[in-house]
Amino acid sequence: MTGLIRNATLSLRNLVVVAAVLTFGSHQAVAALGDIDKAYIVVSDTATSTDCGGGQCFIATTLNEAGTSVTGDSVELGPNYTWYVAGNTFWADGASGNKKVLANSFGEQAGVPVGTGTVKIDGHIDSNTLDSSYTVLAFVKLLDPNNNYADIVGKRLAITGDGYFSLEADLTAYEGDTALIIQTGFEVTGINGNPANAGALGSIKLRLGATGVSGGPGGDVKGIPVLPLWALFGLAGLIGLMGLRRKA
Repeated sequence: MTGLIRNATLSLRNLVVVAAVLTFGSHQAVAALGDIDKAYIVVSDTATSTDCGGGQCFIATTLNEAGTSVTGDSVELGPNYTWYVAGNTFWADGASGNKKVLANSFGEQAGVPVGTGTVKIDGHIDSNTLDSSYTVLAFVKLLDPNNNYADIVGKRLAITGDGYFSLEADLTAYEGDTALIIQTGFEVTGINGNPANAGALGSIKLRLGATGVSGGPGGDVKGIPVLPLWALFGLAGLIGLMGLRRKA
């Protein structure tokens, strides 16, 4: 009897360990793709400036130049201020900026592993004071390096208010492709900003993975992995058998 209990205990213990590994491992994999740690920024002339022939001026890839600040799961999106230079007509039109900035801030993953399924970016917008002259989109992209980095799925969601947002893309059809690149993040488009006007231009503050206000229901769910129901039953059984073993 003692041997049977011991074997059952070990089996249930293994079950719980596997459940924990799967749950925590899956959480980390999702978080890695969701980290906002890269940028791709296109700077071009406005409708009234012709410094670059009325078209694209240059491309940048530094996150702070995107007007994005990231601390853990907290993200703040806003105008680019680093390029405003008072008196420099390339960057300034009086007290306002003089270039259009299309700034992508994102996390990415090379390849689409088998089992990827649906990729999602979601979170809770705690405040949105961004000036209406700027547009903000959440996105899920699937880029094809062999086709001029064309976006195959093209999922976009306009961020216009506050509260919870969610955007998904089913990548099942692309699983196993090691060349494609998955990106999840945000796109902010507008004129480079004068730092003196930062208060008036505002920003968007959000928390990735949260579904509610900070400290409230669903407010801080991203960092709390939860065991599936079957694993909880296994854990309960393990505790019960361990107690039974002590009595035996």
